[in-house]
Amino acid sequence: MYASKATLSFLTEYYDAIEANDRERIARYYTDDIALTFANNPIIHGRETLLDTFTQILDRVQSLHHDVLNAYEEDDGVLIVETMGTWNLKDERHISVRAIDIFTAIEGCFAKHVMVVDNGPLFSALAEQA
Repeated sequence: MYASKATLSFLTEYYDAIEANDRERIARYYTDDIALTFANNPIIHGRETLLDTFTQILDRVQSLHHDVLNAYEEDDGVLIVETMGTWNLKDERHISVRAIDIFTAIEGCFAKHVMVVDNGPLFSALAEQA
């Protein structure tokens, strides 16, 4: 079913924390033992490792903004979210990519997160800046 207003508000606050690159705020959304699967990369285990991974990329850009295009929720805590992510680069360019986030939430925190996205355009743009 479509996500409730409360769930959409929760997601907006989460994506706002990502955009602000606020490690402390981002951390509040994940369990200690989070498992993150990012595209076809090895699974990242643990909140601190996830935060380190996010920081490595977010520190290379001005910000990452998400527009939620569609959001669905299941009774078992599964959220499926389609977004348009806009990477705002330090050289003032903007790279937009469509992504799917699949979350499993337990007691208001994400215990599992699967990201389906092709950030190739972002990495090409960052390579040009180097």
